[in-house]
Amino acid sequence: MARTITWGELITIVLFILGAALLFYLVLAIANLVRLLRNANDMVDRIKPNLEKTMAHLPEISENAAKITVLLKDNMDNITKTMANVGKISDSARNAADTIQKDFVLKAKGLLDVADGVRRYFVKKQSAKTQPTVKSGSAVYRYTYRKGNENPDEVVVVKPVDDAPESEETISPRKTMYQSETTTTTLKEEL
Repeated sequence: MARTITWGELITIVLFILGAALLFYLVLAIANLVRLLRNANDMVDRIKPNLEKTMAHLPEISENAAKITVLLKDNMDNITKTMANVGKISDSARNAADTIQKDFVLKAKGLLDVADGVRRYFVKKQSAKTQPTVKSGSAVYRYTYRKGNENPDEVVVVKPVDDAPESEETISPRKTMYQSETTTTTLKEEL
């Protein structure tokens, strides 16, 4: 009972299987479509009272929109005038701020500059009285003595920085223009 299958029979079987699969997917698609339509009908049934109320009020809403449009047309002139007044007010405020800056702030700054100059003058005069002055390029010698000894125990030489100004400067621990590099020699070592 060996029967041979012809090409025509094989194609018919394959087409039959493909048709059955297509029919199955078609049934699934129709079932999904029916479920979607059922959900849409349920949603419309739920919002039907709200839609009816909105439709009943629609003429009133359109009348209100027409009234608002008419009011806006009538008040456009007032709005334009108001905007022009706002522009004038902002210009006046800007002019007032410029006046304050030019008249008061600049004069106050000038007074503060004068007061600062006077203060610096007195500070410089006071520091000149209390501390020795050193010309640029010279060195400062500091001696350390022991109690009861006439000769210094230690000599410290402080050299000024090379880029220090050529004018006289007061040595002060607050100034940074002098090198912190020091040369220390002990007199005992030199003897």
